[in-house]
Amino acid sequence: MLSGILRDIADGRHSERLLDTHAGIVERIVQGEDHTQVLIDLAGVTRDETAAAQCVVEACRHDRGLPPLVLSPEGVIDDAPEPAPGHAVSRTTLTSRDGEEVGSLVLHLAAGNSLADDLVDRTARLATMALVRANEHRRMSQSVALLEATLESTEDGILVVDSDGRTAGHNQKFAEMWRIDPELLDSRDDARMIGYVLGQLVDPDGFVSQVMELYDSPTETSFDELHFLDGRVFERYSQPQLVRGQSVGRVWSFRDVTDKRRLQSELELLGSVATASNAARSVEDALRETLAACCEYGGWALGHALIASDVSGESLGRSVWHEQTPGQFTDFRELTEQHSPSDLKLLAEVLESGRPVSMSFPEVRPTSARAEAAIEQGAKTMFGFPILDRHEVIGVLEFVGTVEQRLDERELLAAQQVGAQIGRVLERDRAERRLARHARKLERLTHELESVLNSAGEGIYGLDATGTITFVNETAARLVGMPREAMLGRQVDEVIRMERQAPEAASLDGEAPRAVCGRHLRADGTTFESELIAAPLLEDGVAVGSVVVFRDVTERRAVDRMKDEFISVVSHELRTPLTSIRGALGLLAAGAAGEIPPQAARMVEVATTSTERLIRLINDILDVERMAVGKLAIHPVPTEAGQLLRTAVEEMAGLAQSSGVEIHVSAVEGTVLADPDRIVQTLSNLLSNAIKFSDAGDLVELRATAADGFVRFDIRDNGPGIPSDQLESVFEHFRQVDGSDTRQKGGTGLGLAICRGLVDEHGGRIWATSHVGEGTTISFVLPRIEGETSR
Repeated sequence: MLSGILRDIADGRHSERLLDTHAGIVERIVQGEDHTQVLIDLAGVTRDETAAAQCVVEACRHDRGLPPLVLSPEGVIDDAPEPAPGHAVSRTTLTSRDGEEVGSLVLHLAAGNSLADDLVDRTARLATMALVRANEHRRMSQSVALLEATLESTEDGILVVDSDGRTAGHNQKFAEMWRIDPELLDSRDDARMIGYVLGQLVDPDGFVSQVMELYDSPTETSFDELHFLDGRVFERYSQPQLVRGQSVGRVWSFRDVTDKRRLQSELELLGSVATASNAARSVEDALRETLAACCEYGGWALGHALIASDVSGESLGRSVWHEQTPGQFTDFRELTEQHSPSDLKLLAEVLESGRPVSMSFPEVRPTSARAEAAIEQGAKTMFGFPILDRHEVIGVLEFVGTVEQRLDERELLAAQQVGAQIGRVLERDRAERRLARHARKLERLTHELESVLNSAGEGIYGLDATGTITFVNETAARLVGMPREAMLGRQVDEVIRMERQAPEAASLDGEAPRAVCGRHLRADGTTFESELIAAPLLEDGVAVGSVVVFRDVTERRAVDRMKDEFISVVSHELRTPLTSIRGALGLLAAGAAGEIPPQAARMVEVATTSTERLIRLINDILDVERMAVGKLAIHPVPTEAGQLLRTAVEEMAGLAQSSGVEIHVSAVEGTVLADPDRIVQTLSNLLSNAIKFSDAGDLVELRATAADGFVRFDIRDNGPGIPSDQLESVFEHFRQVDGSDTRQKGGTGLGLAICRGLVDEHGGRIWATSHVGEGTTISFVLPRIEGETSR
């Protein structure tokens, strides 16, 4: 008979399998396996072990703003499924240690299926662990990606080393800046990499010394500059890498400041040149300071400024030198001074081309004594660039270096700016020389003007826009009876008094100068007859003052009164008896005293003709005088041009018939505003001249044509004509065309002068056109009345 104990171990086996499964999932989570697949597998194991209808894990995605990620044993699904009928839903919220909700565990259980709390709790802890580790991994990945992006986006080269000085990391910029082969960086061969770095530096020992000092002081920071053999300059920063206060390495940061240093040097150079240009007492000082600054900037041993002579004398030929080591290039300087710039290759090329020129002696060995002297004294390179006054090359800046040098575009641009700056200095020097020369010329002209003004017989003074006297000549001071110094700077009304209103104000407004007659009062109370003319002083079309000329016309007034008395005598005491004589001779010629013999009749005819000539001369003189003093009466009325022509032709018909000359009126049109008697007088004078200078059988043509605003009258003859140089002078008083024919025709020489005066009084204009041997045309125009035309 057998006896024993039966025990149900199904639950134990179930728990063992679940523990093994959970242990495997924990291992997968710790190893960083993709949390999505881990959660999918966890959901499958949980569903199988719990005999649940469905197991779903919902993973929160807070940082993305998206709905939860739903994971089931079948994989990622769109939404959590609805429970089947009769199934209950068990939901457990998954929360991290810091209280953050990371998701939910959802089970669909059939009726009567009860789960142990520890099983659900264990599953929830595994799901929470997976989600927390997934979030941590995601955040770490984001931080690393952000750090890498930051390192690659910075302009600095970054190198990270551990506490032993071994390379721990770098960005791409570091490799580019140090020009390190990527294979060398990937090899982590620190010794080779250090050797490659040191081979590029000007001071490799100083570099190593600085690094060692920092490793001896692991918590210190540093900043310095590294200078490369190729001219580059790096700023180097060093910062310790600390973990919980302990140094675990060091971060090196390198920044390429080559362009910054060059720009700084260029600005310092241009600033030095500008300061020298503005502060120097002479052009030579400015050039000397500029050469010193350029030699310091470019590392040149010798600087030379050559300024070409100016043909206008505005600047002198100059040669200025600067040596970094005095006396080094003595022979070179002496040979340069002995030759013309056109004989020296570099200087000649710069002057001719207006562009920078460089020479490297080892490449092209010059044969000139000057170049040989430069080589013997250590020269390796020569460089020259033009000094420009705007676009004109006025000089050369030449430099000699004792090391091989190649100028890049930035240095060439700086050289051009220096040349332009020095050009402005020389331009200013030229301007100052011109200004000094003009000042001397102006001073001389001022003295000459003062001499002319003081020697003038008229009083002359100037006024500004406010009526203040600005200058006075000696004659004006003498006429007013005051010293010049007492008149200057005072208002004109205070020192120069005139009974009539002087025209200064009108002249300041730009009116044409006109004479004003009046009586001036001297300082001692006496007066004198005066005539005053004021003309405006204009600047850019704006009146800024006036010049006034006045004279003592007391004696002229007395002469004028005597002339008026003479005119009165001529008018009344001479013309009246001449009129009586002409009447008496007419009666004798008509036989009132009986028949006279033919010989006596001829004498009476000659006497009558001479009397009429005297009367015409007197009338002409009176007309001229009236026009001169403005007393000629003009009464303009609308008058048809045709009527004026007919009247003039009728008056001259007798003279034309006796001379055998025909008058032809070819055109008649227009109505003018004129005094009929005076215009007929003008036409008669012109017709008389035309008939007088025409031969028997000639034709005198008369016409009137209307145009815009005026009517033009033309009187044309076929006489001997007038020389071109006398076309204007024939209208002057007592002037006739030179020539024997003219003298034989006789005349007073006042006819054309009277015609011009009459036409001027009507607001018209008169002129002559002629060719010798082809006749003459006298033309004048008068204002036209629009809308009225006669033919």
